[in-house]
Amino acid sequence: MTTPVVLGRDPDELRALIDEATPAEAEVIAAALEHELLADDITTWTRVRLGEHLWSKQVEIAEAFRAHRKVAVKACHGPGKSYLAGRIVAHWIDTHPPGEAMAVTSAPTDPQVKAILWREITKAHRKGNLPGRVTLDAQWKVDDELVAIGRKPADHDDHGFQGIHARYLLVVMDEACGIPRSLWTGASTLGTNADARMLAIGNPDDPTSEFAAMCEGAPEDGTSGMSSQGWWVITISIYDTPNFTGEDVPDDLRHRLPSAEWLENHRRRVGEGSPLWVSKALGQFPKDASTGVVPW
Repeated sequence: MTTPVVLGRDPDELRALIDEATPAEAEVIAAALEHELLADDITTWTRVRLGEHLWSKQVEIAEAFRAHRKVAVKACHGPGKSYLAGRIVAHWIDTHPPGEAMAVTSAPTDPQVKAILWREITKAHRKGNLPGRVTLDAQWKVDDELVAIGRKPADHDDHGFQGIHARYLLVVMDEACGIPRSLWTGASTLGTNADARMLAIGNPDDPTSEFAAMCEGAPEDGTSGMSSQGWWVITISIYDTPNFTGEDVPDDLRHRLPSAEWLENHRRRVGEGSPLWVSKALGQFPKDASTGVVPW
């Protein structure tokens, strides 16, 4: 008995098989059981495979990603959104059947694709000793088969994502506020089957962006909910992060999250209530774009 023979089976069925298995078979079944349980739990997978801790909002995003086909996260500055997106990509490839899963990521610029999200994917791949290899040009290959790719088509190329197909297809749009409508149109044509998922994540800087339109109709009080375009929208305010709530997290994680000192400096620099305050501190779309000259 080999592990692929039992992958994809119901965990209760696997537990029943262990009772009648030889020691060697029981070991294989136990490995498959762990695989099936981790496939449905990003938080536990991150802890078991990578030895890392997700804080409460990251756990909420991971659980929403399991429950909803399209998840949008509008976040303050520095809560670990690209870190989590990288772990979601790594989990997706590690826990789906070889040859049936594919992940596609994009961002406003090619350097952002490679230097932000794919830096996190590379770290997760290395730390978890995951299968295959990740290349410098934002590709993940297992046995020479492409299983994940970072791509930045031209801004007006709504066909830039065509030709990518898989039963388990994941599309991640990082720094989502800066991605033009044409690329959203192309990306949305990928995730059409029931097993596909889309994740959009970024700072809510521009209220005129396609990212803002996707979030319209969702709750504006900081709670999570469905938008009018069918996206499950999660907001992360700086006041939700552990250094402000007192949530118990490892020290190395706490030092990477926004601090009260940063917030006070930000307050002095941009002014409380300004567009940059609303987006970077509160994780909300301001009424005026942060790059605008004349306010509405």
